[in-house]
Amino acid sequence: MKNTAYRILIVFLLGAGLLSCSMEPEYYQGKDSSEAITDPISAQTALTGVYSMFGYYPFAGRDVIAVGDMATDLVTDLNLTTHLLSIYNYNITTTDAFLDEIWEYGYKVIDHASRVLAACDQLYATSNADDQAAFDEIMAQAYGLRAMAELYLVNLFALPYKVNGTVDNGSTLGIVATGTVINPGDKVSRNTVAGTYTQIKEDIKQALQHYTNIGGSSVDQYYMNEAALYALKARVALYEEDFKTAIESAQTALSLRAGHIITTTASDYRDMFTHITINSEDIFTVSKSLTDNLSANSIGTLYSTYGVSPAQDAIVKYFYPADYVEGSTPDIQDIRYPLLVEGGNATRDYAGGKYIGIPENLAVCNIPVFRLPEQYLIIAEANVRWDEGSLTDAQTALLEVARRNPAIQSIADLPSTASELMEFIKDERARELWMEGHRFTDLRRWGDIVTIRSFKPFDIAKFCYPIPSREINSGAGVVQTENWADALPVLE
Repeated sequence: MKNTAYRILIVFLLGAGLLSCSMEPEYYQGKDSSEAITDPISAQTALTGVYSMFGYYPFAGRDVIAVGDMATDLVTDLNLTTHLLSIYNYNITTTDAFLDEIWEYGYKVIDHASRVLAACDQLYATSNADDQAAFDEIMAQAYGLRAMAELYLVNLFALPYKVNGTVDNGSTLGIVATGTVINPGDKVSRNTVAGTYTQIKEDIKQALQHYTNIGGSSVDQYYMNEAALYALKARVALYEEDFKTAIESAQTALSLRAGHIITTTASDYRDMFTHITINSEDIFTVSKSLTDNLSANSIGTLYSTYGVSPAQDAIVKYFYPADYVEGSTPDIQDIRYPLLVEGGNATRDYAGGKYIGIPENLAVCNIPVFRLPEQYLIIAEANVRWDEGSLTDAQTALLEVARRNPAIQSIADLPSTASELMEFIKDERARELWMEGHRFTDLRRWGDIVTIRSFKPFDIAKFCYPIPSREINSGAGVVQTENWADALPVLE
């Protein structure tokens, strides 16, 4: 979007250069895409740069994921750092540094992916069959990353598309989503929310077509593989309340991934998040390695040393039995519970939960983007809310995840009415997707009035974050969301 993001820049996250919050990554080979991309090898190198930007801490490597929970009822902050504290306190301004870097890096992903796509498309027709196949796989991933970045941005900087079937915000302002390369000096404008979703769906369609050209993806869960694209399609359809497409896409994602849900022990569940290898539930994860030394910029550091942890009242609400008596010791068998409440050491109260880190480096952890449980939960919710859906199908899908609680062994242990089942699904999404950045979007699209800390009951569906002033003042043509501050929560 901004003029600083118009080149294909291959990003290398140099460990020595990332010890301070103020340090930027090192770049090299900053050539225009027409010069840099001449064959599949250089295209793959450029795509690696897009992945690096996507997974860097100002975007899906921390900020986007953390905001999705920090702005909700699921976490508490001991105020040990200023990292994302403005988000937690809803002390929001148009110059907020975290919103500014999310916007900047989101558009770096979009812009660089667009340039990879334009260069590959130009080379495709004159390439041999082997090179075309390589371009197909590269373009599929680039389309998918662009769509994912667009979805993250529109759900932070615009209103939810639909709110519980009663409010349609499609005609309100979304983000800049053109599907084309934007050059320095070009004038742009914000698409509508509906128009943004149309562009996201077109990107997914194009990505899947490129995988179809080569008979499916060969990349694993560290990359935007075919199953991940269907998982993305399912998430988008759920947000649009296109429940039929959501169910079909989630089922396809599950079939392509062919993984399995861990329902054995708390230790097994915890182990999924204490390694940087792919586990049986991953569909697409932001990959980290031992050489990544993000230190202060790690999401794991945020959820440990910096004092962010699950809110106790939320833990009680989502895990404690209905007849719990305050002061007693509840018998909670759910295998997810220990990860949220236990751990820590002499210098910190909380060890990081899903971002607890690995033994060799507590600041290193993979960050899940799509996992199997979300797909089962999408199938369950869509079936409950769709006029043609099946409550039995909803219960069957929900059971795959809810069995993490040993007290739930069959659909007979789940609610039987649509309204009760939907409330259970909402609670199950909180239990299962805690720390993965879904809560903010979920609360808004459900239209729930939420009680967050010391604020009055908050109609969160009416709130979206402002476009950063640096973008507004750039003169590119992006306008601010009118009256955005009027929807901020009010202190008691």
